[in-house]
Amino acid sequence: MKYSLNRLYLHTIDLINKKEIDEINQNIDLFGDILRTIVQESKNPTKSQFMKVWLQYVDQIGEKLIENGLAKLAVGMSRSLYAVIEREHRVPLVFGNMIKNLLKQIPEQKSSESVKELNLLFLLDDMFNNTGIYDGQYYNHDVVIEFSRYYYFISKNKFLNDLEKSSLISELFQHCMYLMYYKRTEEDLEKIQIVSNIILYLLKTMIDEKDVANFNQSIDILKESDFLIRDSINLVSMHLKIAVYLYYLGIKEPLTSEGRHQYKRMMLSGSDYWRDLLFGTSLWGNYSEVQNALSSWERLEGSNAKWLMMKSVVREFFLFYDLVSGNLNIDRIPEDILNESEVFSFISSHFNGSKINVETIQEYHQFKKMIGLDGDEESARIEIMLLSEQILMRYKEIKFKEVKIASKAVDVINHNIKIIEEESKTITYNNPYFISAGNGFDVAEELETYMFNYNFSTHIQFIATKKEAKIEFYLRTYKRKLEDFILDVFEQKGFIKESLTYEERHKISKLFRLVDSITNDESVNINSFIYGISSNTSILYREDESEKIRLQKFIEGMNAFETDYFVWVGFDSKLTRLLVRDIEVKINDLSDIEIKKEMEKNKLSDGQFNLNIVNDVSVLFNEDEATEYLKLSRKIVSISLRFDAKIIDIPGFIIKVTK
Repeated sequence: MKYSLNRLYLHTIDLINKKEIDEINQNIDLFGDILRTIVQESKNPTKSQFMKVWLQYVDQIGEKLIENGLAKLAVGMSRSLYAVIEREHRVPLVFGNMIKNLLKQIPEQKSSESVKELNLLFLLDDMFNNTGIYDGQYYNHDVVIEFSRYYYFISKNKFLNDLEKSSLISELFQHCMYLMYYKRTEEDLEKIQIVSNIILYLLKTMIDEKDVANFNQSIDILKESDFLIRDSINLVSMHLKIAVYLYYLGIKEPLTSEGRHQYKRMMLSGSDYWRDLLFGTSLWGNYSEVQNALSSWERLEGSNAKWLMMKSVVREFFLFYDLVSGNLNIDRIPEDILNESEVFSFISSHFNGSKINVETIQEYHQFKKMIGLDGDEESARIEIMLLSEQILMRYKEIKFKEVKIASKAVDVINHNIKIIEEESKTITYNNPYFISAGNGFDVAEELETYMFNYNFSTHIQFIATKKEAKIEFYLRTYKRKLEDFILDVFEQKGFIKESLTYEERHKISKLFRLVDSITNDESVNINSFIYGISSNTSILYREDESEKIRLQKFIEGMNAFETDYFVWVGFDSKLTRLLVRDIEVKINDLSDIEIKKEMEKNKLSDGQFNLNIVNDVSVLFNEDEATEYLKLSRKIVSISLRFDAKIIDIPGFIIKVTK
């Protein structure tokens, strides 16, 4: 069977080269008969290997026909083959390059009539009709793109004048609007969506081509005839995509002034229609769909990295349109749509602290002009303040709700406090000073007890969320402050302290002079050494190699422990002893005095309180709200360490690096 098919293919190619039209048509009929047999007899024609070979041959025959100036015959062949399977609808006809090469014939046609005589528009209809689910997979044949390419190639025809092109494009646009009716697909939701996308991408392609005249003409056609499709197609969503895209190109994307001017002209041409369609309508049900669609429309020309702004532009457009239409009421926008992330992104882009920035007022003013509304910048500023107040109120409500929920997460809070306590103990017991000086005490010895407290203020969500990595910052601070506290105790008990600078030469010599001066007293033996500066530390880059070797040998001869800080600490462990007694971690609310102090600091002249809720974003609270928010959101975590110490005479030294 494959051999016979190959013979038929080769014979057809030969006939095309000889331009034997009648015999070519006979062979095309044979290919149609073979297709009919495949559809009727194959259990699964979509996965048939024979079908794949048949498709390749037909596609190559089509290309050969085009190459030999027989494009009309290629169209006729394709349409006859679609007709074979129209009733059966069991196999998708997905041609390779033939359709693309047929569309490329449009710019070569010398009259409108010759464009129409190609019958390419009806071939695209056949492709549309053949879309659908086959063997569990949806085939769309790229028909949306092919209709756009049909428009594109008309616009690039060098033989037709603008009026002739405009007439063909008008016929194309009207044809697409009626497509689902004369193809009787009003109940097929997938095909309705394809029609919607065909219309949408025709308009988008006109925008991309800066084809102002034909875009305006198409918008006029929609105005007059949208009643035909408004019950089936989501016109609000479609026009939002177009309007947002024009706003993005006309205002947001850095383009030439001439380019922006053309996009603004297109926006103005549709503004009256869009206001009639969109004003008084809840747009937000279309928000996610518009976001998702336009994310692939952002321009990425060139090799330079750029900030992807489209999501921000969509959000801004929706809020601005609600505001300008007098329909802004953020309370009516579901929180799962205008959620914390969306609100915070808007605040980050358009606010300076808690105030809307000047650039946003100017952008809103431009937005109003772009959709054909008058007004000066001062009126824009007054209007934008309403948006500012509502956005901050939504953010306040979200954050207030979060802290209320977080404050009830007792199990998670206790879990995190337990982690802090366990990690604090690990840090403390692994502290080099407690290890090297932890020799224990005689029961009768007189000891001094020290208390080290490390308190840190934190937000409730920090300790009410299982994100243990965040705790590390505070634990690192605890570790550093604990070492500082121990060194302060050593200094108070007579340790000799000296400083080093980064630039200072002979640092190692200074260390050994200090060691020698202390060990001159035979009662003191420096046998423990805590160091954060070793022989290969960068700040010793000016030291002689012999000195570095001397330091390394000294460290190796000591009971030595490393620390993370630039210090040298040496002592006699028989005369310096430390012992951890207990460690306790607690979480507390701000005290009433602390809350009052915080409120006084943020009190405004009208009696409201401007509290910072995240980064530099502050919102207004009344007195009761402010008190509750501070009590719920601000927490004090306290790590308390009690240890005993006994330090005799002058048993050691401390050398610290200072800047």
